Amino acid sequence: EQQIEPLLESLPQSQFFADWSPNGEEIAFLSDHEDDVTNIYVMDESGNVIQVSSNLDCVVDSLEWSPG
Repeated sequence: EQQIEPLLESLPQSQFFADWSPNGEEIAFLSDHEDDVTNIYVMDESGNVIQVSSNLDCVVDSLEWSPG
């Protein structure tokens, strides 16, 4: 399994609660770099990042992949 830290350290903002997908091809993580609003992002093993949620209206204290 790849190490999460080297990929995430390449990003300019802070990230937290990073977790590899079950297939090991993507990392989900939280970041609050945009106007101090927490969003969920997914990064593939090549370093491409997509935002999958915005302006979460709740406190998130962990991430976990769900099947399918």
